[in-house]
Amino acid sequence: MRTWVAAASALAILTVTTATAAPTAPLLLGIVLDGGQGHLGRLDPDTLHPLRTSAFLTNSYAVAPALSPDGATVALGSTSFIGVRLVDVDSLKLVNEVRLRLSGAHVAASSWPAPDRLVIAAVHANPASVIFVTVDPAAKRVVRTRTVRGTAIDAARTGDGLAVLLAPSVGIGQARLAIASAARLRVWKLPIRAGRRWPGAHEGPLRGTQTIPALAVDPSHGRGYVLDPSEHVAEDDLATGKTQLHPLAKRALAKGINGPERSARWLGNGLIALTGSNDHARVTDGRYDIGADPAGLELVDVRDWTTRTVDPDASDVVVGAGLLFAVNGSAPVRAYDYAGHLRFELDGDWVQVAGNRAYVGNRVLELPSGRVLGETATEPRVIVLPTDGSQFPL
Repeated sequence: MRTWVAAASALAILTVTTATAAPTAPLLLGIVLDGGQGHLGRLDPDTLHPLRTSAFLTNSYAVAPALSPDGATVALGSTSFIGVRLVDVDSLKLVNEVRLRLSGAHVAASSWPAPDRLVIAAVHANPASVIFVTVDPAAKRVVRTRTVRGTAIDAARTGDGLAVLLAPSVGIGQARLAIASAARLRVWKLPIRAGRRWPGAHEGPLRGTQTIPALAVDPSHGRGYVLDPSEHVAEDDLATGKTQLHPLAKRALAKGINGPERSARWLGNGLIALTGSNDHARVTDGRYDIGADPAGLELVDVRDWTTRTVDPDASDVVVGAGLLFAVNGSAPVRAYDYAGHLRFELDGDWVQVAGNRAYVGNRVLELPSGRVLGETATEPRVIVLPTDGSQFPL
């Protein structure tokens, strides 16, 4: 299963750099939890102490944040329905709310490509589908709504909207890539299989199989890369749908017993960080064992379709300040540069990066040196909401 590198009880950061702000002092926003209730807050980047909090409660508006093109407004998606709340970044005052009257769905991804267009992807469980919504934030209205059947398994921002990787609604079959801009929706078939399958009649514990590929998008060149666990990469032209299947020169990450799951991040300059886990469910001596083995962290070079192992113990990766933070929940957090060289490591099971700061456990690090600047307080708690689209709830 996909592992989230920072739990709700740990740390949440939205990073905003305004035109006049120094690049080393980004404005940090987080959802500050107080007695189970959340407020949007401005945080000191060196201590994570709240400097200001909003008067309103965040309630269910706590996922898939997106910044307006000028960095003045943040859109927060809802975990309970298709809706967004627009908040002024400077004053933390509520600007607008836009909500779609449709039950059984929630926001999973967002992109704000133009001042008057916000693109949202919401997932619906029954029937399994993705609902793409284009919102005019200033007019506080829904411009258009489009629906694609299938199970969303990954999403990434494009230059003008969103790309969502789809598996069949039921079982394992051909994957598709839905490309949504503010004005257009295109769906491309891929030579990659994806999905989850559960057995029919069975006795004893329910054991299924899965194959969950990863999606990485190069927004500057309009390319999408879907990496499956069997050493293939489907390279897709997002505009035309033309797809090429490339075998990797070296087997990427080994398959699991019951099913592999992968995640990827586009790094630029032809590089993709690929990681994940190999989930297993098995019966040993009458005991039912469910778990996941780390698949490791590798760098995939799409210029020559080669791979390079960086960390064999990783099951997740956090990217920031030119570094790859390899995480697996028990081993130390290790930081590598894009050449795969180890820069430093620290004990901890989660990490968050914002500007030239990293937060590992309760320690604040200067990047890229890894020098420990200090520690953060354990209270108040905050919820992870990075605005770069790296942690969409899928």
